[in-house]
Amino acid sequence: MLQERFNILIVEARGEGVPEALADALRDSAVAAIKAEKADCSVVTVPGVFHLPGAVAQAEVGGSRPAGVRYDGYVALGALIRGQTLRYEVLAHETMRGLMDLTIGRNLLIGAGLVTADTEAQAWERVNGKLAERGAEAARACLAMVGLRRRLLGISR
Repeated sequence: MLQERFNILIVEARGEGVPEALADALRDSAVAAIKAEKADCSVVTVPGVFHLPGAVAQAEVGGSRPAGVRYDGYVALGALIRGQTLRYEVLAHETMRGLMDLTIGRNLLIGAGLVTADTEAQAWERVNGKLAERGAEAARACLAMVGLRRRLLGISR
């Protein structure tokens, strides 16, 4: 259980041929995992996975402004199904590279919940099936890293 309430921003990608119900399940499992730890969260939506790193970066910039909201960490969620987009490999690689650049270069704590799958059925299995609950895993990873930062550095950011 968390000692202090963390404030987490979930950035969810919609589009690229991914069914709305699958995106909903990914987001809902992340929200449930965050709330189970008594943390606060907000959700923003972007038009596709390629926009996830940019939205996280903009949220971080906004948090440094007087009227902005400061977040302890971020959860980036989205799904790509091979064949739904011709740019599948490029989108997956560049999105994860962008998130890693923010993690290392800007010292941001990001739980990455990017589901990549060959078929819609495989995507469902990864989002909400026996193999994994990817949204919740990304949220728990983010919360763990925020907790680690607080423990190691004695600060929240």
